[in-house]
Amino acid sequence: MSSWKWPFPFIFLSITNLVFLVKSQFPTPIFFHYECLNNGNYTNNSAYKTNLDTLLSSVSANIDTNGFYNASLGENPIRVYAIGLCRAYLQLYQCREYMENATAMILKFCPYQKEAILWHEFGMIRYSNKSILGTLAYFPYKAGYSVESVPNQDKFYKELNILLDALRKQAAYGSSHKKFGAANRAYPDFRTIYAFEQCTPDISPEDCSACLKQSALIIQDCCSVARGVRILRPSCYLRFETDPFYNETMVRILEPVTAPPGKEDNTTRTVLIITIPIVLCLILALSILIFLRMKRNHKRSEKLEIGQADDEIITVEYVNDKKQGGFGAIYKQGLLNGNETAVEMLLRDSDYDNPRVVNANHDESFVQKIKEECMKECKEMYSQQLKSFEDQLTVMNSQIDFLQSQLARSGSPVSPGVQGQV
Repeated sequence: MSSWKWPFPFIFLSITNLVFLVKSQFPTPIFFHYECLNNGNYTNNSAYKTNLDTLLSSVSANIDTNGFYNASLGENPIRVYAIGLCRAYLQLYQCREYMENATAMILKFCPYQKEAILWHEFGMIRYSNKSILGTLAYFPYKAGYSVESVPNQDKFYKELNILLDALRKQAAYGSSHKKFGAANRAYPDFRTIYAFEQCTPDISPEDCSACLKQSALIIQDCCSVARGVRILRPSCYLRFETDPFYNETMVRILEPVTAPPGKEDNTTRTVLIITIPIVLCLILALSILIFLRMKRNHKRSEKLEIGQADDEIITVEYVNDKKQGGFGAIYKQGLLNGNETAVEMLLRDSDYDNPRVVNANHDESFVQKIKEECMKECKEMYSQQLKSFEDQLTVMNSQIDFLQSQLARSGSPVSPGVQGQV
């Protein structure tokens, strides 16, 4: 592990900040750095101190499985807000252990300050007397770097920028619960570059991207030729080294599976844009066909079996080849005595109760039979058609939901090069 220094000179202790080196179960030493902000003070026995102590004591036990904590306690003007974040590759028990240490240390290093922030190797804790959740914060920021330099700076920074840019997009537009990216990239004529970037999950993808971009831009200004750099901000964290420093096994397990829109997903987006209108047109065409089929089935069948008695109807048939009168289907009654009665059923649904008698020599019971049979048949037909139509709509809605979800997730999968090695 290379030695480190911070760009603002100090002997081991100073009034405003401190870097602590402690031992841990990890082979990498843990660096602590904090900043006490000049945003007012509180007294030892004040209600603000009580709220602050209570809130910070709950961080370790209540930090979620994604390694993030946010809460507030009290009412203005003594309300306290707190945010905690662990490195994405830590397991929950490790995260809670480091948060317990960090919350105790920030109270020790910043007594009576109403706002403070502490970073360490594996996380960040900050509190304030004003709301901080969901707000992008660039400041305060600190930059630390290795005193060991790299050869062939131009080639090194070219490879580094490719790596950092890929991880920035991955952190910002990948998982919304763990906004991070970690990977390594071979550096010709030297060694592999390892990098890690992370944002607090309460900020938007755009804010995350902007925060990490600002951090990457200051690297050459603050830490030129250094083979290892840390940029610490309240809303984001960036680090790279030429030695491994993060848990690669956990990174492979947790790695986000999607990337932001870009060249790689142009094909997918194009296919979806072309496919969705085609499918919608097919759905519309199918709906029209179903409608026409329902309308066609308004026509009566060629022969209705109604029944037979001494002087009752044997069959009901269409009178003519066209099977239509001026207003609807025409049926005739053939009686055993040779007499006939013709009935025209109007096409309008509202008139099915009022069949029009064509032949004056009609039988009222025949008209009633026609009405009952037609109403029964129509109800059954419409019930079947309605169920068929509803089934088709269910299938269509499922297809539309699927296509919409695909369009919303139209980012292409991250290539193995970005997930593990760039």
